[in-house]
Amino acid sequence: MRTCFPINGEPPLPLVAWARHNIFKLNMFDVGLLGHMLCMACEHQRTQGVACKGYIAENFVPNELSVRVAYPTFGWQQGRAEVEFIHRCTNGEVIPVEAKSGARTGARGLRSFLDRFSPSRAAKLVASPGRDKRGGLQTWPLYEARFLSDL
Repeated sequence: MRTCFPINGEPPLPLVAWARHNIFKLNMFDVGLLGHMLCMACEHQRTQGVACKGYIAENFVPNELSVRVAYPTFGWQQGRAEVEFIHRCTNGEVIPVEAKSGARTGARGLRSFLDRFSPSRAAKLVASPGRDKRGGLQTWPLYEARFLSDL
């Protein structure tokens, strides 16, 4: 299992010092095993009609981050708003990273974070191919999560 620690308020550095270690989210270290534990065939995981596809996407991203970028991972919570991951870039900049599993990628938690703290950049990982950049928001396919260290 991998842990993701939430941070309340504006995330200052170092992130580990501000993490709430008594409250955390557990992620499986392998999404294939997660699917097996949920009794889901691979074909079902790949369809958009699966009820827990968001949970699978949220488990995929920390696996990629822990291999190439950092472990443990951190998230952000403020009231009902949530951003799945807070990523610390090599230059020390902290950016929010939202993981979305479907074609509809509203990301209200990410919008709340952007409105409150105005980071210069943010990333949204979605379940569709291609990249997009609008202002400071970069949208990447989920399978490119491992390249977040290149931001």
